[in-house]
Amino acid sequence: MLQTRPWCRLPLTLRWIDQKYIKDFPPGLEPPVHIPIAYGPVKSVKVKKPVYHEHEDKDIEDICTLCRKVVRNSDKMRCLSSSCTLVAHIKCLAHEMLKDDTRGMLVPLEGNCPSCGIMCFGRPC
Repeated sequence: MLQTRPWCRLPLTLRWIDQKYIKDFPPGLEPPVHIPIAYGPVKSVKVKKPVYHEHEDKDIEDICTLCRKVVRNSDKMRCLSSSCTLVAHIKCLAHEMLKDDTRGMLVPLEGNCPSCGIMCFGRPC
């Protein structure tokens, strides 16, 4: 089931709650690489809201490599390569990576950096 849509595209966590039911996945039926496997009971955790300071977005203003407009820190994406200079809006980068997609996807799971060409994401489902 985790290898099929829509499940293979969701940010899920596979959790083995009871140790006695743990089994290895048959070859080729492993969960997608972006789905982590966890063990043990689910624990409740309080999540603190991030403190937003108005001056944070004004400290560093970058220009989107793709659309040439200002990118706010909260909307900024960078390439995984430390030597690449790509800075882009989340939407601009998603649009660029999906421009040749014929499957009708809205969010890319894989793609190459439009600036340096390295693979930025894992395999698609």
